[in-house]
Amino acid sequence: MLNRPATFLPKSILPLATAILAGSLIPVTAEAHSQLYKPPSLQLGRSISGQLSNRDIPTGQGSFAKDYVITCQANEQITITVTSAAFDPMVMVIAPDGSTLAENDDGEDGTTNAALSLTIPQSDRYTVRVQNFGQSTGGNFQLQVTRLPAP
Repeated sequence: MLNRPATFLPKSILPLATAILAGSLIPVTAEAHSQLYKPPSLQLGRSISGQLSNRDIPTGQGSFAKDYVITCQANEQITITVTSAAFDPMVMVIAPDGSTLAENDDGEDGTTNAALSLTIPQSDRYTVRVQNFGQSTGGNFQLQVTRLPAP
């Protein structure tokens, strides 16, 4: 009697329940996530125009964010700038493991524009996140990622 399938579950649900118990849905979930969330790639040395709005990623702090992906080599030095006349931009670089490598709210030029420089620790794809500081829906911005010359 212990080897018989549970009769209280409809036959159409039994394979799903078995798959859930066996853990086979976890890889499908990860694959589905990678197919759903694909931030656009950003080429080093190019400037792009973007717009931040309430249709972008909610930060949970009353603001919104937009992600871009850059591919960098180990020990590469880059500078990232975000300028906007519509909102106070912030920029952060997120490592493949989800940790924040660098972030900046106000650059050294005395404006509310964001700028940061960093050395990439390992060859990989990194996320550049643009978001607004404070509680606003955003507006137009310019984003540029520049490779610095090797020392």
